[in-house]
Amino acid sequence: MPNKLRPKLILIDVSFVFFLITGMKRLYLASQSEIYDAMIQEDSKKLESLTDSTAGEVIFDVYNWTLAFLAIAVLIVGLINWRYKTSIVNSILTLIIAFLFFPLGLINGAFIPDLFNSFCYFFSDEMGMAFMIGGLILCGIALMLLSFSLDINRQIIHSKP
Repeated sequence: MPNKLRPKLILIDVSFVFFLITGMKRLYLASQSEIYDAMIQEDSKKLESLTDSTAGEVIFDVYNWTLAFLAIAVLIVGLINWRYKTSIVNSILTLIIAFLFFPLGLINGAFIPDLFNSFCYFFSDEMGMAFMIGGLILCGIALMLLSFSLDINRQIIHSKP
């Protein structure tokens, strides 16, 4: 019965959204690594030469892109659930839980990124390269979770009477 609430599918979809958002955010930060390096070193002359934006505007851009990545991830989950005729409640719960990541500090907080930074700096001492490696790893995990979600949706379709 496809119109049933499926907690396992919701958990996998929420995990996909989390890993995709954090991975894409890291890839975005890797593309802007010179700007962030200037901000970390508090080198205002270098920051002015790299961008016309202030430090606050640069940080605000990260939050804007993170929300855009959230919208894209939830749209992907919604389209997959629509394609396989899974209940809309699953998509809505995924959206609500994913939005809770922001006030809880899981996306922009310090605990998870700090742990992952230590791992990524093992491969490279340069901030941009370390963030690129981390972003690719997290996006790869997200794609594996998406594949797992697709498999579960296919099983639901094939098991219906």
